[in-house]
Amino acid sequence: MKISQLNKLAFICNLAFLLAMAMRYYPVFQGSALESVILVSGLVLSPVINLTVLYFNFRHFNRPGFQTIRPLALLNTVLLVLQVFLFLSGTLSLGNTNA
Repeated sequence: MKISQLNKLAFICNLAFLLAMAMRYYPVFQGSALESVILVSGLVLSPVINLTVLYFNFRHFNRPGFQTIRPLALLNTVLLVLQVFLFLSGTLSLGNTNA
């Protein structure tokens, strides 16, 4: 899989992350399979894929012929920082409680 494809996959998971965060305040799709897909891809897969994409982007950044969509890579990095901040502050948890 190419790095540009990983960036696009990370973007899709980041959209699911933003939707999952919105679903905390505006409950939609309750009890459906779509809710499960959004929550798993947004809260679980998104940080993992973002870390992977960030690693590969930094690893291949100075190589000749390296092409990536820079705004997309920047957006993925910003959302990873947001995810880490929310996780460390306790706002982002995988538990079933509203702490």
